[in-house]
Amino acid sequence: MTNKRLWAALLALGCSHARADVLGPNQNYAASAQGTPSGAATSPGPTSASAAPASGTQPSGRSLVITPKVSLSETYTDNLTLSSINPISDFITQVTPGINIRENSRRTKLKLNYDLLALYYNKESALDHYYSQLDASGNVELIDNLFYLNAAASNIQQPFALNGAYGLNLSNPSGNIVNLRNTNVSPYLTHRFGSFATGLAEFSHVTQSYSMGGPSTSGYGYLGPLSSSTSDTSTLTLNSGTSFYTIPWGINLSDSNIHYTGVPDTRIANYSANIGYLFTRKFKITLTGGYDDNNYVYFGQKPQQAFWSIGAGYAPTTRTQLSVSTGRRYFGSTKSFMLKSTNKFATLQASYDQNITSSIMQDYISPATTLDQLLQTQIPNDTARQQAVQAILSSMGSQLASLYGQNVIANQIYLDKTFKTTLGVTLLKNTFIFTMFDSKMSSLQPGNSFLPGVLGYGAANQIGGTATWNWKLTPKLSWNANANLVSSTFPGQTFSQRFGEVYMGFSRQLGLYVNGSIMYRYQTMTYGTLFNYNENALIAGLNFTY
Repeated sequence: MTNKRLWAALLALGCSHARADVLGPNQNYAASAQGTPSGAATSPGPTSASAAPASGTQPSGRSLVITPKVSLSETYTDNLTLSSINPISDFITQVTPGINIRENSRRTKLKLNYDLLALYYNKESALDHYYSQLDASGNVELIDNLFYLNAAASNIQQPFALNGAYGLNLSNPSGNIVNLRNTNVSPYLTHRFGSFATGLAEFSHVTQSYSMGGPSTSGYGYLGPLSSSTSDTSTLTLNSGTSFYTIPWGINLSDSNIHYTGVPDTRIANYSANIGYLFTRKFKITLTGGYDDNNYVYFGQKPQQAFWSIGAGYAPTTRTQLSVSTGRRYFGSTKSFMLKSTNKFATLQASYDQNITSSIMQDYISPATTLDQLLQTQIPNDTARQQAVQAILSSMGSQLASLYGQNVIANQIYLDKTFKTTLGVTLLKNTFIFTMFDSKMSSLQPGNSFLPGVLGYGAANQIGGTATWNWKLTPKLSWNANANLVSSTFPGQTFSQRFGEVYMGFSRQLGLYVNGSIMYRYQTMTYGTLFNYNENALIAGLNFTY
């Protein structure tokens, strides 16, 4: 075992001693993917929201940057498998080589981050395992100002079911971890009809598949009848141009077909038109009407019905935006709001929305992307912002980090009502990130054998939040702390679940490419009277980025 760990560490370090910078034209590039029309609809899919690379300016003269990296850590835990009756202590060696690639040229926008997380256990060597983690997206302009291609792929890990033991670190083999793989290929055409309108035609093909994430001595260890799926979505939009500045309008057509292995296909389609009126440069109202034409096995209200909404938008300054709406769809009344306000020191984002969705229709947005967007105003320099994001992610101490609770994995259509808010504050040597969320998910389909996962109970609610603090004590020494609390309830059931985590410690820059850290982690979970666990862990690590 010792030799295996040593060779793994040496191999990772050897592979990381390289850095390739491919020089391009001596210029800065636009942050967003060229050609994507403002206000265009986003195709449903697990990665569509992250298809455009994160904003920011690449270093001058460099269009392609390839950054190898590797991290090494040793962890002592007093409850390896998160057991409530038979805790096992063990030492865990973790070796994680990886690579980060960014391309930001005139025609091509690309970001790719890949990590191979290898875990070696001192006592429980039969549990040795590795995980692949991928977050990649890109946009290519194939024909000038006309034809583009979005593509994205991800491989992440998350808890399979909320009603079971899970931790936020992959080093705990709880048996309740699933690998979730998504791909999305979306060619689209866009054209500007002078000052009259801008049109978009897009086709999106999405795949989603699952596999159990690693070995376990207890827990699930199986996926049951959970089915992989594909979806094909056609989208047509036409939005008014500058000739209709005072009375903007739009037409949107979307038709998605979702295919599950061995079960009936699902069709989610809606057609809508909207018209607005700009009372002043700061205030407008919008009326929307349309028709839901869905086709799936359902109970309750038939999923085919006209809908309407009325909304208002207010932007007192360029850095503050507020929008609200109310309306009605076949499942009942609808409400939404969005607030974004930013200044030199802080950014506040808050929203509430109601969506008809399924696992394959959920957007996967990595915590790194969320934090990067949140800190753009406070840290405009791309390199400095990336360093701040990595420091915050390190303070979370989690490969399963989720800022807004866990996604539901279920092969069924459900109604998702979610409120979430994020506050980022940067003050001299301190960075604070606070999040809160309240998510209510209820199935719109009857339960049966091919609809597994947490919605087997018909509904699930999650409420919680995170607090993260990064304090730069000296130019090389930082204090990092993170707290995470989530409460999950299942309406109609007599049990509930509460999860909490605290992660804190120091990190220090040891050299130009080397950072070291020593951290303490505490995790706890209670699940009614069925089980509960507590875990204490100490982690010492080294991170190399070249």
